[in-house]
Amino acid sequence: MQNLINESLPLLRAISTKLESSFNPNGQQVNLHEKIILDLILKYRKNLAIIILGLEHHVNDSFITIGLSNNFRVIAADTLTLAYMLSFLSPNIEDEQIAFRNEVNALNNEFIHQKLEIFRVELGKELADKRMQKLHPGSYKQKNKNTILKNRDDFHLHGPKERYKRLPNYPKEKSPDSIISNCLASGAFLTERSKFKRLKEVTNFSSSQNVYINYKYFSMFYHYTPVAGDMARKYHEIFYKQSTFCILNTVNIILTCKPILSVINDEAFNDLGKLHITFAQLAAKYFPD
Repeated sequence: MQNLINESLPLLRAISTKLESSFNPNGQQVNLHEKIILDLILKYRKNLAIIILGLEHHVNDSFITIGLSNNFRVIAADTLTLAYMLSFLSPNIEDEQIAFRNEVNALNNEFIHQKLEIFRVELGKELADKRMQKLHPGSYKQKNKNTILKNRDDFHLHGPKERYKRLPNYPKEKSPDSIISNCLASGAFLTERSKFKRLKEVTNFSSSQNVYINYKYFSMFYHYTPVAGDMARKYHEIFYKQSTFCILNTVNIILTCKPILSVINDEAFNDLGKLHITFAQLAAKYFPD
């Protein structure tokens, strides 16, 4: 796969450069959905930079497979998150975007869950709860002396009825009580499976399916098993194929964000689109099936 690496590297460097110049707010004020999208694109660029460094210092295929699989897993997970968050945007970008803002709050609250768990292991429950009350006084409520953090039902369905906004593009036959039934937060971060489940119901299935396949593939190397170790040592072509299409799938979803971003450099963005096409041609050359 050395020839693939040699041909991929200049394209990956160019994609990284165009991502930086295409989405640079330069201090310009952006709204919440733009901030979330730009944050995820920036995170993608950072992981892509690590992948480029790894490929530049290629030792052998097993080194690449084991060393970079976690970076590709993060990229696939973030791409799934980006598509998932975009599914909450109203088609009218000027709307209040209540559903989107609520989902951002839910994601933040999951982070608070994790912080609370760390504090409880480190400090014990009583001291941890006191610290959390001080750091995040509005993020949870006390009931029967137990800390109860909000779940997605709280964020999306509670409050005055007239403030409730049906999630965009959700099937009309769904009742409000069932809209978030597959997305309840129980203390852990929302799983990629739950994100994929929503995407299948509200958006184009094929694109999210490809990203989810990327994520599941790289997750096999994230969790240790003997069979995964054997795969990493023997089946390198599958890894390179999944890696190549992971890059393609991510850039493809990023390209769909142009209509909802006000901080686009059109020339650099158009160049990014051309690079995406060139990289797709390279993928077809090495993986024709």
